[in-house]
Amino acid sequence: MTVQEIEEENAQTINDLYRLLKKYSNLRGIVHGLQIAYTDAKVYPFIPRYNMLKDMIKCVLRDPSYMEVCHEDISRT
Repeated sequence: MTVQEIEEENAQTINDLYRLLKKYSNLRGIVHGLQIAYTDAKVYPFIPRYNMLKDMIKCVLRDPSYMEVCHEDISRT
């Protein structure tokens, strides 16, 4: 490998790292919010809590940050 090729690969790796860190940070925020909502829902009886938990999960599954990570093209990596 030449120095130029190594520099290009290094730049690409750094870009990939920052992209992955952004996705990780977004997912961590989603999970943290879900944890807080779950903890708050524990004070309700089972039946209303069940519906609340279903809504929480649906909300997370529809979150753009979650969809970006879970529906990306796996063959790219």
